[in-house]
Amino acid sequence: MKNWVYELHIIIINYIKSSIKKFPMNAKHWVKSYYFRIKHFIKNFSIKEYKKRIIEFLKKPLFHIILYKMLIKSFLYWFLIALGLFIVILLIFDFFLKLDNYMRSSVSTFNILYITILLVPKAIWLSMPVAVMFGITMSLASFYQNNELIAIFTSGISIYKFVIPVILLNLLLSIFMIFIDSYVVIPTFRYRENLFEHHTKKGKKEDRDMTIMGKNNYFWNIHKFVSSKNMLQKIIVFKINEDFRIIYRVDSSSAVYTKDGWLFRSGTIREWDNTGDLISETKFHKKIIEELVETPEIFRNVFKKSDYDIEKMTIPEARKRLKLLKQLGIYHNKELIDYYKKFSFPFTLLVVCLFAIGVSTISQKNIIILSLFFSIGLAIIYYIMQMILDVLVSSGKLFPFVGAWLAIMIFLPISIHLVKKAKT
Repeated sequence: MKNWVYELHIIIINYIKSSIKKFPMNAKHWVKSYYFRIKHFIKNFSIKEYKKRIIEFLKKPLFHIILYKMLIKSFLYWFLIALGLFIVILLIFDFFLKLDNYMRSSVSTFNILYITILLVPKAIWLSMPVAVMFGITMSLASFYQNNELIAIFTSGISIYKFVIPVILLNLLLSIFMIFIDSYVVIPTFRYRENLFEHHTKKGKKEDRDMTIMGKNNYFWNIHKFVSSKNMLQKIIVFKINEDFRIIYRVDSSSAVYTKDGWLFRSGTIREWDNTGDLISETKFHKKIIEELVETPEIFRNVFKKSDYDIEKMTIPEARKRLKLLKQLGIYHNKELIDYYKKFSFPFTLLVVCLFAIGVSTISQKNIIILSLFFSIGLAIIYYIMQMILDVLVSSGKLFPFVGAWLAIMIFLPISIHLVKKAKT
């Protein structure tokens, strides 16, 4: 036990030291040199020349497709093992988390299993980056340990060309995951949550007042919205002037949306002047107020927030929600970063793929330990960084788009650097 721990420690320390030595000490000189390289690249860029290089890179040296099959087969083997392991862990954790509710409500064994199995799509989606990292690291490291990778290198095939199918596969998976999240994962997870609430007899949350800003400086305070009837209950609508004084207020027991607008019932209308003196007070049994132009769709989406947040919405639903929040003037940085993460999170597959390629040739010993160490370690660092970025965005210190993509932008150059320094 102590031997492999010591060897792992030595391998990691030596690798970090060697990486640090390769970084230039003079940061100014390093930035300047890269600036001239980029300038030279743009100045001498030729589409025909690079097209020719790409074709040559793909054709030479020629080798049998069996090598690619070997790589993909090995990757899928380790990937599926890791994915299955993490899915089982998540299912067990979720089962014990809900066990108390199952026991209290006497839920049948079949329903418990069914609710637990419905978590599989969400578990797959969450486990994909770590499983990809583990699968690639184990595949290439096992080839390296068995000297198969060295045989491939000596035949004139670089690691860059050898891993092209895996990189392309993970790039396609990243794009594919964006749609899988909206059209498979979220609907399944939503159905699962509703089923769980039904079988455990957990009632809906108590109604609570909701205040929104409408058009023309009108504010709505609503106790309850009955979506099926387009009805509001216990309503207060008020208007403020430039000095933030209330100059108009409607108190009503209920309101129903008709073709002519909102029909208020059993209420009182009060008006004040700009100094705060009451001008009039009128009681009514039924009254349509044409100035209030908000539609039931606005209230439907506002009250829907108590059931679903942006993370639990599909992309079209989230886009619609953000449009509403912007229209109502509600602070929504948290919702924005959750929306952008629907597009950025899947591309962690590409980052971990490149990272795994870069670290797979570090050592021929302790392959499994190294794979687990780097897979879990990178996942922890990434999620901690993302949590910090979420806090910065929520507090308004960072733009939501930047907060969603910054972790990818930081890890991607590091991963590319590791691939460039990999043994080949």
